[in-house]
Amino acid sequence: MSKYLFNIKTMIAAICAIAVIGCNENTTGPVNPTAPGAPDSLMAQSVSQTSIGVKWKAPLAGATPTSYSVEYNEMGSATTMKKSVGSTTLMTELTGLTDGMIYEVKVYALNDTARSFASNMVSWAPARRGSGTFFLYTSNNKTKGSGLSIFRQANANPAVLTIDKGDEWDICFDDLTSASDPRIASPGQTNFVDANYKFSNGKEARTTYWGAKFSGVNSLDDIYETAALSVPATGGEKFYSLGSIGGTTNWGSVIASKNADGTYNFAKVLVHRATTGIFVNGSGTEQYIEVSVSYQTVANVPYALKMKLDQALSAHAAQKLND
Repeated sequence: MSKYLFNIKTMIAAICAIAVIGCNENTTGPVNPTAPGAPDSLMAQSVSQTSIGVKWKAPLAGATPTSYSVEYNEMGSATTMKKSVGSTTLMTELTGLTDGMIYEVKVYALNDTARSFASNMVSWAPARRGSGTFFLYTSNNKTKGSGLSIFRQANANPAVLTIDKGDEWDICFDDLTSASDPRIASPGQTNFVDANYKFSNGKEARTTYWGAKFSGVNSLDDIYETAALSVPATGGEKFYSLGSIGGTTNWGSVIASKNADGTYNFAKVLVHRATTGIFVNGSGTEQYIEVSVSYQTVANVPYALKMKLDQALSAHAAQKLND
């Protein structure tokens, strides 16, 4: 056997040996990270005319997230904007937005490169806001006022008004109907008005609808939602018994106040719990409740522009039927 044939056989044997050793080694490729579950309970609020606040809950299953990706786009736009958020931060603010534009927002949980399914989608819009804190006094106090006018006139600030201007109230502190069961109420649901919903000055009470109720909140900025207040055709005017609200924290809701021209103004209302544990402060003619409001400064602009959103969805559905 020539030395060349011997060398070839030796090389083949060596290659086979390497192959056998390689096959017998217990090696694996890179391990792909496990994806987290989808973030839960995405909610939003308008912060200003150019920003939206969003918050969510951590996934209920899957791997622990290492970060979150908040992704949003103008409704109808294919351009997606992204914001990365740390693993322990479950809220953020989207800035640099366009006033009056509806944005579609989703959140994804990430574990390194593994990406979860999307959270629920929320459609929301930035909007101008005003705010203030006010004292509404018992009906036995004739000088300090029992009702709050949030939307008195264009560019005017909210003000507490006495009953002779009750037709300008959007909400009121009602202990006239029941002194033992004081309420926060739509003016038309109180004994401040007669059977025709008119005050003693002959003018009709404003129509104020109430939406979702929020307990366990410390401030108006704790109130996030998945949809803005829907304006009901009927039956939306309400009163809430302050004595029956349980818990130890403040209480909030969202209202829509109807204007004479058929437009609506929207606001959030927070009733502060007194240090005594109840909502009513003081005694005698100095009894009062403390109320904070955050309100949209433009008519027909609720916190999520729901009316415009409904119109956009209807237009989209009509277009699909025509395609």
